[in-house]
Amino acid sequence: MDTLDLFLLVLLLETISTTAFQNCPATKITLSFTKCPSTEKSWMEAAERKNCSSIPQNCTSPENFRYHCVANAFMNQTIEVCAPGLYLLGFCPEYNFQGERIQDNYNADCKNFSMPCPSRYKSWMSFKYPGCVSLRKLNDRSQAPGFHKSNVNKTALAIDVGMQEEKELGS
Repeated sequence: MDTLDLFLLVLLLETISTTAFQNCPATKITLSFTKCPSTEKSWMEAAERKNCSSIPQNCTSPENFRYHCVANAFMNQTIEVCAPGLYLLGFCPEYNFQGERIQDNYNADCKNFSMPCPSRYKSWMSFKYPGCVSLRKLNDRSQAPGFHKSNVNKTALAIDVGMQEEKELGS
């Protein structure tokens, strides 16, 4: 590999990493809290209604600004949003409010669900894995399939579910 090939490879990798993790302010104008569609047909109808590709944005190509309906990080609300599509790595998608983007929720491993997701799948196709948007009460999160209590900061968990859980954790 000569110097030019190495330079082009580094440039390509830099472009991929910055576009995959960049904020996308246009997502915020598309946010709504709603129940996610439960069938492919209703998902496609919701995507058509949202018409994400027509929304002005400079985060990605218009055809990659896609309809998503995902749970929030606490898995206690579902959010309908237009955002750049990406490949998830075997975890449920979540919307990152600060990052203004869809990302993997590392506390929700959907590879272990009764209807498991593959280790790599398209974020805008998450309707195929209903466990990712079946909501649980906060204090039932540890019962959700694929939820890993050990991955959650104990202080944050205590704030989420109350002081009783904090005592049980031994904090």
